[in-house]
Amino acid sequence: MNGLEGRRWSAETAHMHLLDMETGVRGFLLGDSKFLEPYKKADLLVHDDLQNLVTISSGHPMGKLAAKIKQDSDAWMDAATEMVSTREAGRPLNAALLISGKNQFDTVRIDFKSYIDHESARIEDENTLAQSLKVRLMYIALFGGILLAMLLAFITFNHLRVVSALYHRALVANELKAAHIVEMNTELEARVSERTTELSNANKELEAFSYSVSHDLRSPLRSIASFSMILQQDLGEKLDEDSKDNLSRIRQAASRMTELIDALLRFSRIARVHVARSEVDVSAMAESVFTDLQRDSKSNVEHTVQPGMTAEADPHLLRVALENILENAWKFSSKVEQPKIEMGFQDGAFFVKDNGAGFEEEYVHKIFLPFERLHKETEFSGTGIGLATTKRIIDRHGGKIWAESKVGHGATFHFTLSPEEKWNSEA
Repeated sequence: MNGLEGRRWSAETAHMHLLDMETGVRGFLLGDSKFLEPYKKADLLVHDDLQNLVTISSGHPMGKLAAKIKQDSDAWMDAATEMVSTREAGRPLNAALLISGKNQFDTVRIDFKSYIDHESARIEDENTLAQSLKVRLMYIALFGGILLAMLLAFITFNHLRVVSALYHRALVANELKAAHIVEMNTELEARVSERTTELSNANKELEAFSYSVSHDLRSPLRSIASFSMILQQDLGEKLDEDSKDNLSRIRQAASRMTELIDALLRFSRIARVHVARSEVDVSAMAESVFTDLQRDSKSNVEHTVQPGMTAEADPHLLRVALENILENAWKFSSKVEQPKIEMGFQDGAFFVKDNGAGFEEEYVHKIFLPFERLHKETEFSGTGIGLATTKRIIDRHGGKIWAESKVGHGATFHFTLSPEEKWNSEA
């Protein structure tokens, strides 16, 4: 991913998390405490997103706008924190604060659109220029080939005038053979060029679809969730139990669709993100993930992490992979009497072992494919994208991931991050 694509992706990510925070604040202020969870999750990520946007935009035309976006976003988040604290304390909300917060967020939304539209236009200009240069080079190569062929033909013609007839016939035969090979090479190059163009167009279409999903589908889903909740609150006791249940199902379905869209976007973006390796304290990162899981879960799962584990990896991508693997182990071991999860390093690979539900090992090839689930959603919730995203991250690092399991006896996931990496462990 080049600089332009990286800046646009960072802006889209920060914007998405701010939208999640805004939806969470609005839903909580309307009386639904469930909206606090997405608000707090987004709040943990958006500060780093905004700082990263400012850092990678420094020295570029959009650097000032990125700084303004961060400044206005920080101001809105301060107002949002005050509104949430006021609501949690049961105090009445300040109308002026509500209006000011709305105006601040509208400004941030407009600035984000300007930033993203500007970088998208520059990316399109660069792609157009690259295509133009490619065409020019193709014509230069074509004309050069023609001139070279003409020169070779002239030399060959003069040389053939002084050789014997037998040699002349042999040379002609060789020329015919060479011409046949050139024709085959030309046809092969044309096919490669055609396939390259098709792949480029497909990638552009996929990117456009991801952008559309992010900005066009999320908004109506938020509206469905918000207005169904408002409808239930306004009608109150006028609704019978079936109607209340139907409205609740509508909100749950909208929330489920939003989670699925977010998972698909993360999955598609992994293939385009640049892998920036640095030394990562894997043990500390795993402990941090376990802390988040314990805070957000009602289950009490015993876990152990081998100390001193480090690796050369992209810290942001590795965090996503660990979250998916450890959350998966936490989820599938939560229903046993004494759930346990262990993470360590052995025989050149990291491993995560749990004593949960497990699965039939004959289906192990399916668990890393999108939407492939080995358990019913009524048993264990999830999008079916997490392990597929994890495998893509491991693949981007040049590593491997595999699993061993038995129904009722838990599962063990193993993974490496590079075929040439020297793994470290002080244990």
